[in-house]
Amino acid sequence: MAYRGKAYALGPNYNSPAPEAAACEVAFQALLEARAALDDETPAKRRLVEALEACFALPTPEERGALDLAYALEGYGDLFEVFHATPYEAGAQAPCS
Repeated sequence: MAYRGKAYALGPNYNSPAPEAAACEVAFQALLEARAALDDETPAKRRLVEALEACFALPTPEERGALDLAYALEGYGDLFEVFHATPYEAGAQAPCS
């Protein structure tokens, strides 16, 4: 999950909606590492990584509107249902607050 956190922090997010291309590349690599390490993660943590994947594209497009919409609707679409089923999982509620 640390790789997911790195990808979330360095990639496009609320505080940095259009990060530089170099930061996006590092974030994308971290997301690939997070995906590779999902073997023993819970469904909620797996879904956190999968949701973040909707936010990325390399090369990063000038206009991010379509990616941001996909992240909001497709990426996090059923995430709240997963968290409702596992409300006390450590760290699972943070992206939803």
